[in-house]
Amino acid sequence: MSIEKHSARVSVGSQTSAQRARNELKRKGINSKIVKIETRLNDGGCLFGLEINSDDVTACLRILHDAGIYARTIE
Repeated sequence: MSIEKHSARVSVGSQTSAQRARNELKRKGINSKIVKIETRLNDGGCLFGLEINSDDVTACLRILHDAGIYARTIE
């Protein structure tokens, strides 16, 4: 799996949500990599997301929305 140089990050929440999101994208042919976006949130947890090719952002958000996974892009 390779993510192009022009990558984007999509926040999804917990590590479990990130794994589920990665699996949904893989089923639709989009490569992604789980990344930790933020450490030590107020509740003591971490925020996870996916790194994807920037050309796939719109399709990624649609796929995740259709799968019931809340996601937003990170700048």
